[in-house]
Amino acid sequence: MSISQRRRLSIERLEARDCPTVYANVVAGNLNITAVNSTSLAVLQLDADSYQITENGTNVITRDGVTGSLFIKNVGWRGADVSIDFAGFGTVKTVSNSFLTTGANNLSIVNGTITGKLLVFGGIRADSVTLGDGLTSLDVNGHATVNLFAGGGDNLTVNDAVTFGSSLSTSLIENVTLAAGSTVTQNAIFGAGLQGNTYNLEGAVNGSVWYTGGLGSDSFTTSATSTIGDDLNIALLAGTDTVDLGGAITDNLRISSAWFPGNKTVNLGGSVGNNAVVLLGFGSDTVNFTGSIANTLTLSTSFGNDTVTFDDASIVTTANVNLGPGNDTFNLGAAATVTNGTINGFIGSDTCNGTAAVSFPNLTVINFEILNP
Repeated sequence: MSISQRRRLSIERLEARDCPTVYANVVAGNLNITAVNSTSLAVLQLDADSYQITENGTNVITRDGVTGSLFIKNVGWRGADVSIDFAGFGTVKTVSNSFLTTGANNLSIVNGTITGKLLVFGGIRADSVTLGDGLTSLDVNGHATVNLFAGGGDNLTVNDAVTFGSSLSTSLIENVTLAAGSTVTQNAIFGAGLQGNTYNLEGAVNGSVWYTGGLGSDSFTTSATSTIGDDLNIALLAGTDTVDLGGAITDNLRISSAWFPGNKTVNLGGSVGNNAVVLLGFGSDTVNFTGSIANTLTLSTSFGNDTVTFDDASIVTTANVNLGPGNDTFNLGAAATVTNGTINGFIGSDTCNGTAAVSFPNLTVINFEILNP
């Protein structure tokens, strides 16, 4: 055989050795489950102290004597789908689920009562968490924490008939929805993802709500069905952001993007039971006031060419508006209810459209170059 006819040496690829494995042990009444490279893990409560664990649809394990908490850990290169069904029972204490994976993960928890805390920690990819199925009730009596980390495109959906008996805290999640039939008994604290975020609050938060946005384009919405029992506090960072409020806020509203760039759109619908403060930053902002504020609205749009409109349906006792530097426009509906206050065009070529001097004798309009009745 000539040298040219000799076979070239090569290395053959070995077959995959990442066999999925699940370990389930009961220690001091707590059920500890560790799944390694499993793509599917289903946990079903059978009775007051028994659970069935099904891995990848075939491997079935049953564990008895569970009188405490449930701890689930997913480890490996793959993403995992984890479902927890409490089958209507209310005997589990703390529930903790951690995704130590490099793939995208999904977690669903339904039908039962968690008498202690709920702790959920995501992986480094896009994760989705669904609480409740919208049909059966899911109650979390203790504090709930959902942290999905910086994977981007993370989702938290809280369906109808889900009740948090304490507070709810989330962090680094891009998309959050609280359905109309959901309830947070105490406070809700939302730390958005780093990029674009979409938050929809349709249910009830009996305490206060704090929301901190990201650096991308954010959308924060409260629907007409939403109720907030105390204050709503919204902190907007850089980006083109939209705040659309349509529900009832029992006490105060505060929206701030001061010192941050980006065009903001703020739709003040619904009702505020006390005062509202809106402080916007550097950008061309749009504020549409269509709801009611029981006491004082303080609004500053800072730098930029801004547009502020008080719709015919808007109601406020005192309105103090400063449009800041820029070529700004203020529109005042003839049927709006404004008892007193000051509308200040400040610096720039500013326009006021409305009949303030005639219809609102206790409202002072100053520093506008163009006044259109």
